[in-house]
Amino acid sequence: MLSLLLTVLNESGRFVISDFLNMKTQPATYLFLNTIIGIVAGFFSFTVISNGLSKLVVLHPDTDSLSAVAFTASVVSSILYLMPFADTN
Repeated sequence: MLSLLLTVLNESGRFVISDFLNMKTQPATYLFLNTIIGIVAGFFSFTVISNGLSKLVVLHPDTDSLSAVAFTASVVSSILYLMPFADTN
């Protein structure tokens, strides 16, 4: 919900958001913040993610597996997108 609120406030233009959190002027900061929010959400749903991945490994997937794959893919892709921003040379 926090990530959705941040996106809506950025896109609406009706609310003033600090330049530090603006996704158009500071994309790395915006992406980093969303990655942190995703990782924190993962800690709260650790049971679902671990059960889903373990059932996927033994080839008995269920709905937890769908959530686990979606979460893992989104966090990994966010981290991979942040890598070019880390290069300061």
